[in-house]
Amino acid sequence: MVQPIVTENALIKGSRIAYGVYGTGTPVVLLHGTPSSSLIWRNVVPKLVEGGFKVHVFDLLGFGLSERPWDSSVDTSMTGQVPILEGLLALWGLEKIHIISHDIGGGIAQRFAVFSPERVLSLTLIDVNPSKLEQSSLNSYLDYISGPIGQPSLFEHQVRHYDPKHTMEVAPRLGELGKLPVQIIWGADDAWQVADWAHKLQGAIPGSQLTFVEDAGHFSPEDQPERMSEVLLSFMKKY
Repeated sequence: MVQPIVTENALIKGSRIAYGVYGTGTPVVLLHGTPSSSLIWRNVVPKLVEGGFKVHVFDLLGFGLSERPWDSSVDTSMTGQVPILEGLLALWGLEKIHIISHDIGGGIAQRFAVFSPERVLSLTLIDVNPSKLEQSSLNSYLDYISGPIGQPSLFEHQVRHYDPKHTMEVAPRLGELGKLPVQIIWGADDAWQVADWAHKLQGAIPGSQLTFVEDAGHFSPEDQPERMSEVLLSFMKKY
């Protein structure tokens, strides 16, 4: 089984959140998506640390090694994850951060950036093709959540919280993110979320930078960790 990169735990807003902090330097926070966990970043974290950044990574509430609330009324949606992020920032003593986000992590990051733009040094949004996830990578995540320390009903629990309102509420305000350094990373071979979507997102955020990663699927950091790290470091070091 792949070893976790979140080895610490903290009680945030009444729930146990698994996290890890690596390196020294300018702070960056990594937000994963679904059906993944912090494992998505395991091959990227060392590169960011080598690049001079202090990396903060965690499993979202209801994902990975963080607590999965048995009470279905507990909000693990994109909206509900923002207070978790804010609580962790307080724990870590961070005021301003670089944010790197993938999949639904991008929705969380957008909400945070729209409502707290003064705390964002830069924002990276990664959203590529889930159909290209390699079976070996998928197995890593399934093993991670279904073993003795895992959470076999994770997906059933999460599906209750998917609601377009969480993105539609922020969509009209995406233009406000143009005041921030924003980078969009997209899979060049994306067949599900086609390239046109990437261009539309770029158009909605004035001044945003769009980069296509060749031979990348939904889990870009899994497919192309070296290239992904290069793109991330090149962008963040400007700010």
